Amino acid sequence: MLTDWLTRCAMRVNNTPMKSNGQLNGRRFMGVKVKFHKGAWWVFINWRGHRKAKRIGASEAAANDAAGKISARLALGEYNFDERQEMTFEDYSADWLEKYIKPLRRETTYKRYKTVLKKYICPEIGAIEVDKLRRSQIRDMLLRHHKAGKSVSTLLLLRDIVSGVMNCAVDDELVPANPTREIIKTLGIKRDRSSEVRPFNGGEVDLILGKCLEIYPEYYPFMLTAFRAGMRLGEILALQWDDVDWRGGLILVQRSYRNQRITRTKTGKARQVEMSGELAAELKRLHAERKAQALAAGSNEPVKWMFHNGGQPIAQNSVRYIWRRLLRAAGIHYEKFHAVRHTYASLLLSAGVSVYYVSQQIGHSGIEMTIRFYSHFIPSENRRGVNILDGEIKPKPAPDRCGVGG
Repeated sequence: MLTDWLTRCAMRVNNTPMKSNGQLNGRRFMGVKVKFHKGAWWVFINWRGHRKAKRIGASEAAANDAAGKISARLALGEYNFDERQEMTFEDYSADWLEKYIKPLRRETTYKRYKTVLKKYICPEIGAIEVDKLRRSQIRDMLLRHHKAGKSVSTLLLLRDIVSGVMNCAVDDELVPANPTREIIKTLGIKRDRSSEVRPFNGGEVDLILGKCLEIYPEYYPFMLTAFRAGMRLGEILALQWDDVDWRGGLILVQRSYRNQRITRTKTGKARQVEMSGELAAELKRLHAERKAQALAAGSNEPVKWMFHNGGQPIAQNSVRYIWRRLLRAAGIHYEKFHAVRHTYASLLLSAGVSVYYVSQQIGHSGIEMTIRFYSHFIPSENRRGVNILDGEIKPKPAPDRCGVGG
């Protein structure tokens, strides 16, 4: 057929992939280019003043095949530039991941979103065209996962990812509004508070630290730092001795360590954390010990990492392993290591320390977040503080309610 012959002719124009501006190019066809762009193979059409781009997917062969057919249709004058390109949710979400999440968010966030899309979301709604995705379809997907036993936290993550994709679709004018708006609220799904992380009380903290000193003394400074400074696990692992202001009693928290990579803190901001007297003394002891070890090894300075294994930061899973064994040895119910951070905040707030101070110490993005998470730890006397006014302003006597002539 004529179309097949033209396709074969177009494919002979250039069969050599090449690099251009850091991007991998595929074959060139008459009026059509194949290029690897934003994590997928695309066909770019430039023909007699008309321009159009079409996303093909992960297969270079499929992109070349599509380009050859388009080139043949161009030669015959049969290609309609006004025909609508179908974009499935799966394709659009893949583009969203590569364009917005990968360069702008943490690598762990990118990987988590990519896994959730592949495992939970795209098998349900991935084949639906993004501009035809309805609120009812998203609702049904969430309900199916809810009935399958997924936690509310997982459902919220699914909602957030779909919402992010659809917000991008709104910006691209593919849909008029985001169909996920308040969808969890309308479903009436509520968090199971019994499954939330429970902070430890003061007695449990003493028991854990005592047991650590007994069976894992080398980890005692690390655990004391966790309980006395309220940092995230990755922030503790990334601490360096130069971060400590011994005179001011402060620690500069400016980086995090996870998956063998140093990154910024979760909020992207550095902060200063005050050391308690006990923590400052323990870290001074450890620093002196490390300096002595360095001198014995023929070096003038200790390893820069405060907590290390062979000169490199300790892996998070290594800490979690020690943590689990510590709780078992202490006879305390298991909670994730993140419970230490909750414990730090809850104990300070329960003791009447200001919410603003606690928010600054733990590195929340704003005081509102601290209040939302920890308001129930603020002493009830503070919440009833308005009663102080009763002692300052005496109420007026109640008016005579008998009325005229009573």
